[in-house]
Amino acid sequence: MNMPFWKSNSQQVLPPDDSAYLYILRESACPGPYLLYLQVDGVDQDQLKKAQYATVKVAPGTHLIHLRAWELTLDNVGTTELEIELDPGEIREFTIRVEKKFWKDKINLFPRAWRNKIRHGNAPPDIPGTIDWSLYRFEITETGLTEEPAGQTSQTEDNMSSDIPVLRQTRVEQEWSQDIIVGGEVGYTTGISTRLGVSWLSVEAKLEKSIKRQYTIQQGQRQLVSHQVQVQVPARSRVRVTVNWKRIWRQGFIRIYDTANSIVAEVPFRVLYSMDFDRHSISV
Repeated sequence: MNMPFWKSNSQQVLPPDDSAYLYILRESACPGPYLLYLQVDGVDQDQLKKAQYATVKVAPGTHLIHLRAWELTLDNVGTTELEIELDPGEIREFTIRVEKKFWKDKINLFPRAWRNKIRHGNAPPDIPGTIDWSLYRFEITETGLTEEPAGQTSQTEDNMSSDIPVLRQTRVEQEWSQDIIVGGEVGYTTGISTRLGVSWLSVEAKLEKSIKRQYTIQQGQRQLVSHQVQVQVPARSRVRVTVNWKRIWRQGFIRIYDTANSIVAEVPFRVLYSMDFDRHSISV
């Protein structure tokens, strides 16, 4: 019986819905040492010969991939590291290739979607509860801006002890972050996750990532809106200045298309665009 030119020496483990997966293949024609050691976040995962791949289940978040040669050839082959960010349910595929140098070989690790392209023998199985996002494309359409109340602040300017009116200046400030809201009612989002065959958490994370790229939003980015306000305070009086804050949202929808260019889902979204305010003054 003909054997495939690559095989797995990794143990398959079924994940929870929000797990992410790494598939790392050492090419069949990859030169270099007999074994390459794979670590993720400092934990040994696998020893890869030529034409072998590893499957690594990880939690969403930031992870460090580290590759090194086996001990007898470590002095002749350099190590390599790559830090990546994974969303819930995301699948990332990488290929290992060793580049021959005169004095020290170099290990290269680069992104490459290889699982659906290599079909010699038994291909690595798909993992239930995950999705290959390379089979879909996303189109973001903005439909306009909306406002919503965001609380109020007030302060009192006192001129009771003076017979002369004064013009006071005060600064109003509010901190905010570019929040993203994706989806709608539970029944609606459940229908989308059912059609895609993956948890809504995975879909939501992927759509948020697309929106961040569209609007150049940095994770955890906070901004400060600050304005100088002038208040006329009559003699022998007090004036209370009230500021009514409001959030300004971009809103629209994201269409998800499959490889046949058919619309799989249309998901509404909102992105906090800025903060504004109205003010009014009364004598107290």
